[in-house]
Amino acid sequence: MAAESLTIELCSPTQAPIEYTAEEVVLPGSEGVMTVLPGHTFVLTTLKTGVLIIQNGEEYDFFAVHGGFAEIAQDRIKIIADQVEHAENIDKARAEAAKTRAEESIAKPTEGHSVEQAEAAMARAIARIQAHGGEHY
Repeated sequence: MAAESLTIELCSPTQAPIEYTAEEVVLPGSEGVMTVLPGHTFVLTTLKTGVLIIQNGEEYDFFAVHGGFAEIAQDRIKIIADQVEHAENIDKARAEAAKTRAEESIAKPTEGHSVEQAEAAMARAIARIQAHGGEHY
């Protein structure tokens, strides 16, 4: 019999692990966005930059996640991300300024700044803006 909730352990190199209980988790998997419910089959996936959504009842927690991986097994998810930012800790104005800079770098690349770096910076900025705004996929 499957559990009715998920236990999520959220880890990154810059913060102590945080544990959540949830009914549903939405992850930015490298192969696409995944929704995880209790009783999920075992999956190990890499994460891309995007928004992690943890739902417990009517409450949602949003995070900007930048790389890493997730191990999903029945009623447990362990997320080890390169960087995790809770929505309430994101400075939206700073993220929007970073997005503008990235757009300018993509439009007019300069020596020392590749288009690839600018695209990665843009993805991080967009994830921050979306997480801050509580945007669902």
